[in-house]
Amino acid sequence: LISFWLNAAHLPHPDDDVERLRKQPEPAKDEKPKPTKAVLEIRDSSGALVRRLEVDAKQGVNRVNWDLTRTAYRSPLPPSPWGGGSAAPVVPGDYEVTLQFAEQSAKQTVRVLPDPRLQLGAADYAAKAASWREFGTVQEALTDAIRQVQDLRADLDRVAALAKANVDRRKEREPAREIGDDDSHQQLGKAIEAFKEKLLDVEKQLWQPPETTKGYIAERDAQSMLNVAAWFYGSSFRPVTVTQAAYLRAAETRTREALAALDALLGSELPPLREKASALQLLMQPVTPAARLP
Repeated sequence: LISFWLNAAHLPHPDDDVERLRKQPEPAKDEKPKPTKAVLEIRDSSGALVRRLEVDAKQGVNRVNWDLTRTAYRSPLPPSPWGGGSAAPVVPGDYEVTLQFAEQSAKQTVRVLPDPRLQLGAADYAAKAASWREFGTVQEALTDAIRQVQDLRADLDRVAALAKANVDRRKEREPAREIGDDDSHQQLGKAIEAFKEKLLDVEKQLWQPPETTKGYIAERDAQSMLNVAAWFYGSSFRPVTVTQAAYLRAAETRTREALAALDALLGSELPPLREKASALQLLMQPVTPAARLP
C-alpha cells in the first residue's frame, strides 16, 4: 500500500458530505483545467519502469494498492474485473517510487521483502522471473499477430465497402444497367470475402475471436493454451516445475505453428488481392508490423 499526501484546494475533499457543500470558484475563461490525477511510476534498481499507476487524487492522504506485480503483458483478451493480461510478480529488492502531480514530483525508495514462509533464495526468484519473461515473449508475439489480423480485416472491410459503393453509385446513375458478377468491383468484393474466410481460419489458430465464438469449444488455439500456462505460472512464487514449463512449451509450439500459417497466407494470397484493389485505384494500407518469436 503506497500512501502520499496532496494539498491542492481544487481536489475533492475526502469527506463526501463536505465535498457536496463545498463551492468551487468558476474557472477563468482561458484557464487550463487543473490536474485531478496523480501518477506513480515504480522502477527497479536498473531504472527500468516496472509499473505505472494513475489514480484519481483527493485532498489529504491518498492510498494506492500496488499488488507487487509488473505491468501486465499485452493481451488481446478484454479486461476483466481482475485486470487484463497476465502480470509477473516483482522479485524482492529495492524499488524507486516517483509520485507526479501537476508540475511537482517526489521520490521514495521502497523495499520488497521475500515471503518468509517460502524460504526461497535470490536464485529461485531470478529463475521464476526468467520463466515469466519467456512467457511474456510468447504472449506479446501472439498479441501482435492478432492485432495484425484485426487491422488487416478492418482495412479489407474498408476496401470492400468502397468497391460496393462504386457498384451502388453506378446502379444509381443507370438504373437499367445490369452489373454482372464479372464486374471488376464485384469480383474484388468476392475475393475479399474469400480471403477473409481464410484469414478467420488462421486467426482461430491464434485465439478464439469473441465475435465469432459461440458456446464451449476445445481449447486448442495458442491463446487458450497460453492461458493454461499462465494459470500454472501464477499459482506459486516458486520456480516453475518441469510439468508447468511443458505447458508453456506446448503453447509456444502452437503459437509458432499459427504464426507460420498466418505468414504463409499473407505472403501468398494477400499480394494478388492487393494488386486487384490497386488496379481499381483502391489502395490497401501496409500490413501492421508484428513481432515474431525468435
